[in-house]
Amino acid sequence: MVKEDKRSTSYVYPPSIWDHEFVQSLKSEYTKESKYGRRVEELKEFVRRMFADHQKESDRSLASSDLLMLINIIQRLGISYHFDTEIKAALCAIKDEHIIWEKETSVLQAVRFRLLRQHGSEYFKNFLEEIRSSPMKASMGNYKDIEGLLSVYEASFYAYPGEKILREVQGLTVNFLKGYMTMMEEEVEEDNNKKIIMKKMVRHALVMPLQWDMPRVQTRWFIDVYEMMEGMNPQLLLEFAKLDFNMVQAIHQEDLKNISRLVLHSCDARIYFLLMIY
Repeated sequence: MVKEDKRSTSYVYPPSIWDHEFVQSLKSEYTKESKYGRRVEELKEFVRRMFADHQKESDRSLASSDLLMLINIIQRLGISYHFDTEIKAALCAIKDEHIIWEKETSVLQAVRFRLLRQHGSEYFKNFLEEIRSSPMKASMGNYKDIEGLLSVYEASFYAYPGEKILREVQGLTVNFLKGYMTMMEEEVEEDNNKKIIMKKMVRHALVMPLQWDMPRVQTRWFIDVYEMMEGMNPQLLLEFAKLDFNMVQAIHQEDLKNISRLVLHSCDARIYFLLMIY
């Protein structure tokens, strides 16, 4: 007779190796009042000007394409929360303008779909129709458009209940991406920077899709990937992302110091548990 296992399924966190004195000794120069804080404010204005310049562009198709890619990059670099108003306005305009997209790539189609879905839009009809079309199917079977495949794969995780086509596409793209990784593992040459980056991005996406990943963990990973990219445009976004990441880290350090002081003067076990999981 099998005995019922009555052990708790709760995870028991190991004690922190950082004692109170060490936590209180943590210091960071990345504060709002520092030169880094002032530089971040300058970079915020730079990005806002980028949004404004794209909005003034007479070619709406080109401007909207550039805006989508800008939003995608700053989101993955973890700095999009500074520009919620600008992003919302840009996506609302893109959704409502009914732009005729000339030479639209599968990357742009997928990014547009994913960003609009992330921001609560019901937009989906055109993308689903494109997925059914022969050009999209052709790109899905072509390793030369691996960036497009990867973008469609990431977008497929934003399917609503009942959108079977996206679930089917997810299964297809997983198989193609795994096939790409197998092919890349067999290649000896590692001197093609673009291939190295794409291989890195595909491997990461197969293990942890963008929709599943923790934002700050994803940000730290993508900063390194973005730094590897040749011809970054503009490079100031990388500087912004690094400074912002360090400043957020500094805020978390101050939070941890406050919690540690609270625990030291409290007998409440629940507060001690909070310190262990922080």
